[in-house]
Amino acid sequence: MVVETPLIYKFTSKPQFETFSHDWVIKNKGKGDLVLHLQGTTCSCTVAEFPKGAESDTMTVKPGEETTVHLTFETRTSEGKFQKSATMGTNDPKMPSITFATDGEVHPAIVTYPPEKVVMFTSISNEVDNSARVALFSPDRPDLKIIKVTTTKPRFVTAEPAAMNEVDRMYLKTKSGWRINIHVKTGMPLGQFNEIVTIHTDHPKQPELKFQVVGTSSARSPSFRIT
Repeated sequence: MVVETPLIYKFTSKPQFETFSHDWVIKNKGKGDLVLHLQGTTCSCTVAEFPKGAESDTMTVKPGEETTVHLTFETRTSEGKFQKSATMGTNDPKMPSITFATDGEVHPAIVTYPPEKVVMFTSISNEVDNSARVALFSPDRPDLKIIKVTTTKPRFVTAEPAAMNEVDRMYLKTKSGWRINIHVKTGMPLGQFNEIVTIHTDHPKQPELKFQVVGTSSARSPSFRIT
């Protein structure tokens, strides 16, 4: 039995909720039938299959012939290192079992900063404008576009997108991306507020992101002068 390609399929990065696959070609260079049977995978996110026509999880390869084993992987909500595999048993005494695997990194379709998607204004005066900014970028779609940005209270909370500057890109280690400038305007009603900024994008796997904007609005404390 010969597998001419590496047993580990390595990739750089893939987004969450992505489904991808890889094939390995197995050749029978012996004089007898090569019997293969699938034994199991590391999790339900990995599925191993023989070509159509195989008897369930078993495949017989005649001398001089070849077949493939097809692995399908789902990244789902994984984040960080992604290492999944499937094991196959054989009747080859020199290789009674063989493991096919994948190795790479999985990231959110859109990475945000701050990652928890909460903008905290704490205590602010409602007599002046207050501002903050958030950032976002897509590792797999560097040309990510922002379609529009909306807020739940547009009279007092506004948000405008702008391309990341060089400092932002260096800090977040990305070649491109966006920052959203969020403003809590003068006149914000007194008391606690909890508003939502919604960012609509052209990313098919994450067309919408929501940032929570929270804090407390109060009147400016009067100034006292001792004479």
